[in-house]
Amino acid sequence: ESEFETYGFEECEDWVRPHEVNSKLPQSIALACGRYECPEAPVQESDGCGYLTRYIPKAHWISTELDFSVPDPLREAYIRLQRYRSKNNDAGVRIPSTRPTVTWETLDADGNVVGAKMSMYVSSEFQDVPPASTDPLVIIEQWPDYTVYSRSYGGYLEDELFDEQFGLLEEALSNQGVEVDESARIKVSFTYHRYGSQRTEAMLIGR
Repeated sequence: ESEFETYGFEECEDWVRPHEVNSKLPQSIALACGRYECPEAPVQESDGCGYLTRYIPKAHWISTELDFSVPDPLREAYIRLQRYRSKNNDAGVRIPSTRPTVTWETLDADGNVVGAKMSMYVSSEFQDVPPASTDPLVIIEQWPDYTVYSRSYGGYLEDELFDEQFGLLEEALSNQGVEVDESARIKVSFTYHRYGSQRTEAMLIGR
């Protein structure tokens, strides 16, 4: 696969692709969503370089707030969502795994994280009427349709180089006069953490 097929967008002139720094190309979206169901998210034409544009239709997602008082809030949140899929719901059914796992950070006016939730798409089999959770910390949300912008990365969410993708994304969008919701920053993972090739994305939501 070409760089364009793995990243999903044309890089800006004189910008350095992340894999030229960490030697890791992102797993292609075709491969990531070929193994597990992903939400419908057709790619839209981007006005400029350095980012991928997608339209995400309205859909149901399972979500849980991150508890920053525990040693590993991401792991705790992930386990809660997986338990919902493993019959911890009022229908007592096993719900198929999907991709991606989304960590949605809420920011204050200074860009500080003031809250976060982890979410996963409800599989198409249960999308119309998702079973309710038996855990009060796990909820079913219907997200509205969104236009989202992202930069893909072949490493991990905790990498410093991953965080740098948000700054590059903001610059690329600003160059095209694209406005985004400044109160949200979204970290997206399509792959198993620390297992095989990775696809993570730094994502922002259009206004």
